[in-house]
Amino acid sequence: MRNRNKVIWLLALIAFLGIFIAGRAGAQEQTKESRSELVRQNYESKSDFVLPQNPSLADYEKAMLLSNPAIRSAYGTWKAEIRRIALHAGLPDPTINFGYFIQNVETAVGPQEYKISIMQMIPWLGKLIVQANIQTRKAEASYQSLQGLIDRKLLELRYAYLDAYYLERAIHVTRQNLDLVKNWEAVITSKYKTGMALHSNLVKTQIEAIKLRDDLETLEAKREPLLASFKALLDRIDLVYIHVPDTLDYAPVTDEKEDILSSILEMNPGLNRLQALEEAAAKVVTRKKLNYLPDFAVGMYKVFTGDRWNASGELLPESGKDPLVVMGSISIPLWFYKQSAGVGAAKHQLRKAEAELTDKGNTLRAELEGIWFELNDAARKVELYKNNLIPKSLESLHSSEKAYIGDEIDFLNLIDAQRRYLQFMLAYERATVNHHKVRARLEALAGRTI
Repeated sequence: MRNRNKVIWLLALIAFLGIFIAGRAGAQEQTKESRSELVRQNYESKSDFVLPQNPSLADYEKAMLLSNPAIRSAYGTWKAEIRRIALHAGLPDPTINFGYFIQNVETAVGPQEYKISIMQMIPWLGKLIVQANIQTRKAEASYQSLQGLIDRKLLELRYAYLDAYYLERAIHVTRQNLDLVKNWEAVITSKYKTGMALHSNLVKTQIEAIKLRDDLETLEAKREPLLASFKALLDRIDLVYIHVPDTLDYAPVTDEKEDILSSILEMNPGLNRLQALEEAAAKVVTRKKLNYLPDFAVGMYKVFTGDRWNASGELLPESGKDPLVVMGSISIPLWFYKQSAGVGAAKHQLRKAEAELTDKGNTLRAELEGIWFELNDAARKVELYKNNLIPKSLESLHSSEKAYIGDEIDFLNLIDAQRRYLQFMLAYERATVNHHKVRARLEALAGRTI
């Protein structure tokens, strides 16, 4: 019996030590350049990326960037905004007019039969340039929206991946604890048959085993909804499981908070989007002011004249000569109240954009403070469970096992010690997962690897 107990505790110790073996959650993450290339491939032709047998987080990220439909939609919106720059920078389409004289106008060189004219509107110098600049800033805002969506989808994927990891660790630890209880049940059953153990201890062991089986079934049932969300992100209905590592590495954040804040204010897609819209709003004010200035039009028309004969039946000199006329026109922005209303409305939109930009900056600063607290709290808990609570609970459990064998404590105290060890093991895993989640949020906020 003592040999059996030694084996049981050796297995528990190996499981405990396995938590702290460094293991990467995924391979090297996608760079900005490679990420953009994958998104482009996703838009141009949905790629059938074949996941390796044991995919890492980086493999799943690549698969999502190559196939996620929401990202493909946002990419198309951005490309459309880029193509609209040429629409706003180009001249208006010229107009061609055709006129037919129902009653010919007789002239000295012949009857005028029909005429054709062409006109080209030319806006005041600078209007087209400003319009192109406005659309360029809108296209930049669309690009930042795309980057923000990519960051959110990657964050969702990492959250789901980490949840899947924690679920598998919880299943593993619960199953391991169930095996230990089963072993104790076998030992107590043997002692009960020989009259060396109380019936109440056997019943308590069986109740604990039933409870752990129920917990295990609940945890295993959670795999399907988690897999469904993962399938939706990757747009892969054929995915049958989420491969996760046996352990997650833990590395504290070494970047200074002020450096991260600088990165956020410089690289955050949401902030950059509002910055682009604020710049576009400023350009709109300039464009509305240009409406006080006139536009021009140039063109020409030609009148087609029929032949004219004299009384002798001979063509007159200059007969059928077609006159060609060069034209020009200028618009008169006479109704100044209209232009003033347009400028006033544009200024209000600019103030709105400036306020949104300021509010977003304040929100990001506050969000960073919250994330920084969560990050430090998760790191503290990881160290607490790793260096103190788990070793102490393992020591307590080993002492309780010896005390129970020596009939110094009852079986309920032994079960409590084992349950406490299980809770600390899962709490450590949860703290590690929380640290990775908060770190992922921080990286999405800063737009770079932390």
